[in-house]
Order: sequence, then C-alpha cells, then structure tokens
Amino acid sequence: EVSDLFSEAGLTLSTLGKSASTDSLSLLWHHKELGDIPYPFIKKNILVRDHGLVKNPPMLKLVSADADGDKKSGLEALPKPKFFPDLWVDMLANPNLGSRERFTSQFDIGVGANTIVRDSNVATLLRVPAGENSEPLSLGCAFVSMAQYVGLDPYLSAAHAFANAMAKLACVGAKPVACSCSFSGGDPKSFQDISKIAELVRSVSDLADETKLPFLSGEMSVFNGSAGKPAPATAAVGVFGQSRNTENACNSWFKSSGDKILLIGRTINQLGGSEYLRYFHKSSLGRVPEVDIKVLRETSELVSGLVEEGLLNSAICLEEGGIILGLTRSSVAGSSNLGAKLDISLSDQDLEGRGFEVHPEFRPDYFLFAEIPGRYVISCSEDKLVALKKRILDSNIEIEAEGTVGGKNIEILGNRFESCKVPLKTVASIWSKSLDFMWKE
Repeated sequence: EVSDLFSEAGLTLSTLGKSASTDSLSLLWHHKELGDIPYPFIKKNILVRDHGLVKNPPMLKLVSADADGDKKSGLEALPKPKFFPDLWVDMLANPNLGSRERFTSQFDIGVGANTIVRDSNVATLLRVPAGENSEPLSLGCAFVSMAQYVGLDPYLSAAHAFANAMAKLACVGAKPVACSCSFSGGDPKSFQDISKIAELVRSVSDLADETKLPFLSGEMSVFNGSAGKPAPATAAVGVFGQSRNTENACNSWFKSSGDKILLIGRTINQLGGSEYLRYFHKSSLGRVPEVDIKVLRETSELVSGLVEEGLLNSAICLEEGGIILGLTRSSVAGSSNLGAKLDISLSDQDLEGRGFEVHPEFRPDYFLFAEIPGRYVISCSEDKLVALKKRILDSNIEIEAEGTVGGKNIEILGNRFESCKVPLKTVASIWSKSLDFMWKE
C-alpha cells in the first residue's frame, strides 16, 4: 500500500533494510555482510540534544565582545587616521549620514497642523484627533532600512533596522505598539537573492515575537533592478508607538547652552559594516554588531520614560554613524547651532572589557564610529541632572560619558582622545549640504 502511494505521486520507493531482534546493526551489500556494529557501541555515542526555547532567537544569541573577533577579520591592519578632525569632517560629507532636511522638505510630512515632532533624526510624532467614540492620541512612526549590513549578514541587517526604529520612537517618548515591514529584492529564482530575503523575513519575525509587537502589514517586491544587476535584498522596518504625554515630547537637537549631556549605553568593539568602514576605508570587513534584545528593550523603555517625565531636552540614538554623528546632529540639526563638549574618560580595564585593544595603541576611531544598538546621546537642564542620573543608574544602564552644551566647537575630550575638535560652523555647513549634488543640473 505504501508503494502504491509513492507510485501515484511519481516517486520511487526503495527498501534500505529491516528491523530485527538482534544486538547489533548489520550492514550488507548485495546480501554480503560488510560490517556488524554492536548496539551498545552505537548507544554510547548517541548525542542527546535538548532543543528548548532560548532567551534570544538563535541568530541573536550573543557572543562575548572580544578584540579577536574583529582582529581576525583584518580590521587591525586598517590605517589609523592621521588627523581626527579631518576624518570627522570627511564623514559628515557622506550622503548616507548627511541632513535629510532638503529632501524631506519637498514632501508633505507636516500632516497639516497635527505634527508634534518633525525631525528626520528620530521618529515623527503625530496628533490623532479624537473621534466620536475615541480619545485623542499621539502616534509615533519610524521607518528604517539598514541595507549596508545585508551583504555581511542579512539576518542582522533586518534586526538592526528593527532596533533602530524602536530607538527612534523612544527619543520622542513613544512606546512601541505595532510594526510593519516591506521587503524587496532581485530575482527570486536566484538562490542567493531568495536566501537573503528569507533571512530578512526570519529576522523581522523573530524580533516581532521577542518584542511582542503585532504586524499591521507586510509587503514583498521582487524582480527589482535589471537582469545584469539585480537590486540587493533589503528590509524597511516600520515601528509604531503611542505617547501619553506629548507636552514633554522632545527631538534630537540641543536646546540651551549650559545643558548637560549624557552618553548612555555600552560601546563595544564591533565595527563591521559601519558607514565609517564603507565610506572612509572602502572596506566591508568585520562582523555586524550584535543585537541584544534585552538591552534594546531596557534602554528604549528607559529613554521613552525619561521623555514622558519631562527630564530630557533632547535625545538621539547612535545606530547610524556612531557617537560622532549623533553628537554632530544634536549640535547642528533644526534650530540648534550649539556646540558641545563630551568627556569620555575610560581606563584600560574599561576598554578591554568592551573588546578594544589598548596595547600597543587604542583606536579612537573604532570607538567613536561603532554603530552599537542601545546607545543614546541625551541632554537635560542642569537642575535635572541629579534626578536624571539616578533614574539611569537605578535602571542598570551605563553612563559612558558626560558633557555640556555650548561654545563654537564640537569637542571630544578624555584621556584617550587627542585633538578631537571641529568648528561648529564648518560641520553645520558640510552636514547640511551633503545631499546638494542631487539638485545640481
């Protein structure tokens, strides 16, 4: 009967052996015995595996932050920048990191008079008017694609997009309530293309399960690009959130001279796929930074809560371009034009615990341009600093550096950073015009 079922399906059924009441496994070829393996020997060498649930999805399980990870990838051989301020200015000219103001201003992103926060560096926060049977509410929206990681690790590329969108929501005081995603790629008949799309889909599914966020919608687009050059697979992740106290909603830019700056979160030595490597070193070496779901959830909940409580004047996440770009954007975006000083003083033990080499020399560029999720540059009024620091430390979130808003320069201070100062006027001009080439005739 079994043979008939296989035949009807066009399949051939072959008999490989039969069970027997013996104490061994007999291997035969054309009725000739080739071997006889005692059953106790087989049983002794059986590996029993328990595939129970893990805290993070398998691809998001964390490995230790050690310097050897990026060392083995060749990052240690990259030349060290000769003069850091020049590197800082060069990175601001990167179109991927520049101001989106001229681009976004061409479209109706104001949604009438119902926009509460309009800032391309964080999420958009909208006021949704009350209906006949509903209360008014505030809706936060953040859409992110981290396509630069797809070539190295498509799974983590989508995970970073998800993490970045959640962080942008936190910056305006919104707590995530739902998500959506749009996938695109080249030829689905290509194993390489469809494998990357599959990993993107699996990643977003895992993150949605871990964060308990329902999907509002999903979209798939394939056959993009041309036959000779198909478009790379990408995932654009949208996360939607709700804010209960819009009066305290903040954006990414600094507000007043004398305000205090805090860098919160933990920077580790994982630089793979970063804009710094791609733009300055023309390199795709290294491993993509990991996504720690626990840290992501804790830091985003903390920051959104700090915004709601009115403790923050500004907040920006650091998944795009690292500390340097976050500090720059907060200084020159919107109506800010305020300089800043950030003091990062770390011991050898602090750096080694983050996976950084300290002997023979420390690489400040690797630290300042790392795109590790779960980190923010935030600012507050001086009179709120003590309460703010207590809330952060009580949440077991690390304060990595402190600083002050004001002055005509943006400056990185500390025992590991020399000559890290750029004029505010220079960086504002370069950052705001990095997309001007798109309007040239």
